[in-house]
Amino acid sequence: MPSTFEQPTRVFIDETGGLSGSEPSNTFYVCTAIIIQEGLEEELRNEIRRICIQMRQGATLKSSAVGKRNQLRLNLLLELCKLPFSFLALITDKRRLEEGSGLRYKKSRYKFIHGRLNRVLQSSFRKMELVIDEHGTEEFQNECIRYFEKHNEPNLFGGVSVRYSRDEDEPILQLADFIGGSLLASFDPSRKSDFSVLFREEIKKREAGINFFPIGKMEEPGLPSFQDGPDTERLRRFLNNTVCAFLERNELSTDEKIKMQVLTLSQLHGASQYEEAKDRCILSDVLMQELADEGFQVTKRSFTGEIIGGLRRAGIIISGTSDGYKLALTPDDISEYLDHDRSIIVPMLNKLVRARESVLLGMNFDILQGKQHGELACLVDTLKDRKLDEYGKGPEPDVEHISMIDQ
Repeated sequence: MPSTFEQPTRVFIDETGGLSGSEPSNTFYVCTAIIIQEGLEEELRNEIRRICIQMRQGATLKSSAVGKRNQLRLNLLLELCKLPFSFLALITDKRRLEEGSGLRYKKSRYKFIHGRLNRVLQSSFRKMELVIDEHGTEEFQNECIRYFEKHNEPNLFGGVSVRYSRDEDEPILQLADFIGGSLLASFDPSRKSDFSVLFREEIKKREAGINFFPIGKMEEPGLPSFQDGPDTERLRRFLNNTVCAFLERNELSTDEKIKMQVLTLSQLHGASQYEEAKDRCILSDVLMQELADEGFQVTKRSFTGEIIGGLRRAGIIISGTSDGYKLALTPDDISEYLDHDRSIIVPMLNKLVRARESVLLGMNFDILQGKQHGELACLVDTLKDRKLDEYGKGPEPDVEHISMIDQ
């Protein structure tokens, strides 16, 4: 998604899954915002109606009507995701909402979650018209309108306007409902199936961003204690909670660099908790675009050295591969992280050993002499008798791989 749209934008918001944390039917609550450029509304509406008729869904697109007919849902997604729209989504894991927090109240939770959505939208679009699916009382709707208008003051570009509409009258709200329901079918444990991966692949084609909330420490009922649990599970929870502690500690930081670290770590954590294994790695370009969407500008070098490197120096284990960055939360993840680093570090040390030996042999001069090279000389002396040659063969590691270690 471009960092800022200058032209007017239409945003259609719908909710899926219910706000009550006690509802057994859904683990997640999804707030979906369909984003289109002004002037494309009628084309999009007509195409949604055409697809509904083509798929024999009548005049209304409704996720609940499709239900668990997974092949039909996939067929609809294959057609809908060809249309000219993008979407943002906030996915709330209701299991992790603390009973003692103000978010246990529906009104507070609705305003909080839409406030988060509003912050992302406001950073990306200068002029918006928000169309929200009708729900609740007229008084409640009016309070939400006042919230959005209060936090989006008019400016030279036009600011924001908000109105409500019934989804049966607005096909684009129906699309938001269907995308939200398909996200539930992709992520919610109670709804996942063999089709979930296929749903996710199609939805990604129109995805401008997904955020998961809240970031929660792992002390779930039924799991063994840290002392009694299997080592793998204990390690996973320890590493997860290290991430959560960093996010909680720095959530309100005003330091720009820490803000970027928090946003980046939140993206990596969400992927590690909810995405399929193949999608848990995120390319640096994607993470940097997320920062740009939030109004931050950062170079590739400073992103690697200050954002990723800063998180690693804080004790967060982040694996870097050709597929991108990934949080390391299991022994296998850590082995992958160590294998990758060793494949780069040891060949570099091997070349240093050879360079040192060459100069010593030819000139009786140690290139690592002096205080400034003392630690490096000690490291090389420790490793020189080991089998470094086996790591020194093969192609040179590329710059992207090297940068993923740290700077």
